[in-house]
Formats: sequence, structure tokens, C-alpha cells
Amino acid sequence: LKITLFIPFRRMLFFYLISLCILSAYGLYFTTTFIKQKIKGKILSFIIIFLLIILIFSIQFISFKNNSLPIKHSILNDQKYELLKYIESQYGERNVIMADPLTSFAIYPVTKNYAVGLLESNLDTGYRREQKDFFLEDCTKKEKIAKQLNVKIVIPKEAINCDFLEKKKTDKNIVFYKVKL
Repeated sequence: LKITLFIPFRRMLFFYLISLCILSAYGLYFTTTFIKQKIKGKILSFIIIFLLIILIFSIQFISFKNNSLPIKHSILNDQKYELLKYIESQYGERNVIMADPLTSFAIYPVTKNYAVGLLESNLDTGYRREQKDFFLEDCTKKEKIAKQLNVKIVIPKEAINCDFLEKKKTDKNIVFYKVKL
């Protein structure tokens, strides 16, 4: 979801969509009341209302069945969890860790260390631009960002070959980097 209409936060858009469910139920109530008033025979009005409800549910069922189910995104898999627990046991708490945005969500709850940035929301997200730049830029820019933010540990998705990073492995050969500044 890249845009929201007239509201600055995605969460507000989702609250708006929830309110649409309430308004839809209200509209359905008045539609059925209108049908009952216009059609004098009670049996005929109940049949029309019943067919209308079946039509609505069948359209919803068909659209649900045709659309593929959303892909379940996991914030933390077992390998990353073990890596974070290893970092906690070897390096302690209150270190600054540079990681991808999803892994960053789990850094503080699992290790009591600090993440550089989280995904955008209406909450304070830290240094998100620097986090993006760190994984996209060259080694000199990465080193400058690491010094600026006092980064101690880097958890990348891909290998990083920079002189200021010391490659480390856990007991289970999970790779991370210690900053040599």
C-alpha cells in the first residue's frame, strides 16, 4: 500500500476501511426495510431479501476463492532468532544493531539492543534513511553511517565486503558482522 487518500497514516486508512463494514451493514438494513415496504406480500419480500443475501455471500465467496490467499510474511524466522539470541549472549545489551526493517522490529524485544530504524508509521522510526543508505551505498558511505550512528553489529541479508566490518559466525554458521571502528 503506497498511498492513502487525504490521511497521512496507513493505520488511519485501515480504520476507515473498518468503518466501511459498519456502513455497509447499515445500508443492507435499510435496503431490506425498503424492500419490505415496497413489496406488500411478506413471503415475497422475505424471498427477495433471502436471494439478495445469498447473492451477496456468493459474490464474496467467489471473489475470496479466486484471489490467492495473502503470503504470510514472518518477521523473524528461527535462524534470525538464534542469531539475535547469540548476539545477546556474546555482546550483551544496549548495542546499536543495523539490520533490515523486519528484523529490526525484533531486535529490542529479543536482545534489549537498539535497532537503527523501523518501517515507517506514525511512530518515531529512528534513522530509516540512513538504514536504507547503509545497505545500498558503497563501503565509505557505510563506514560514515556506522560511525555517525555508533553501530556495533550489522545483520545483512547479503554478504558485505568492507574493511571496517569483521565477519563473524555463530555456532550454527549464521553470518553477521562486527564493526571495527
